[in-house]
Amino acid sequence: MHLARLSLTVLKGAGHQQPTSLALDVDGPRDDRRFCCVDLAAGRVLRTIENNSLLACRAAYDGTRLGVRLPDGAEASGTPRGSAAIVAEYWGREAHLTVVEGPWAALLSGYLQRDVAVAEAQGAGQVVFGGPVTVLTTSSLRELARRLGRDLDNSALLLDSERFRSTLVVDSGDAPPFVEDTWRRLVVGDTVLRVRGA
Repeated sequence: MHLARLSLTVLKGAGHQQPTSLALDVDGPRDDRRFCCVDLAAGRVLRTIENNSLLACRAAYDGTRLGVRLPDGAEASGTPRGSAAIVAEYWGREAHLTVVEGPWAALLSGYLQRDVAVAEAQGAGQVVFGGPVTVLTTSSLRELARRLGRDLDNSALLLDSERFRSTLVVDSGDAPPFVEDTWRRLVVGDTVLRVRGA
């Protein structure tokens, strides 16, 4: 078995990037969902499930500059400057954030057709719904495709895996479907992950 794909996004809800490497910390991939969109009037972080048009956007952060690109090619880039610490609701819990000044709020507000601010999480995991690292195997993807009556080769499986927004896609070869449900530890490079289950 080997890693087939790595995936993360620096902007909560935006389309995932597939880097060739990533740094895994105790709280998950470094910079994963570091930024998010916030409805300041409602005091709420935008949820992907309610704002799925964000999935068509792309975001990149190099440690200094944040860039956001819309599906039509419009983009905004700059250095995030913190302006105000806030606490916003995220799935029934408090998310501690810092609103950042820059061109992204106007770009994303126009795209989403609602007023949003862009904020930076004050610590990893503030706007992460589930576990900090998620894992999916190609054998499970193949089984799902079979149940849906689809015949997919490995490259199509990887493309199809994007809908699950998993951090890691493991090429599990001929292993049985859902083999990942039996794992308790997963070694990824120098990192040992404790698997907590679905």
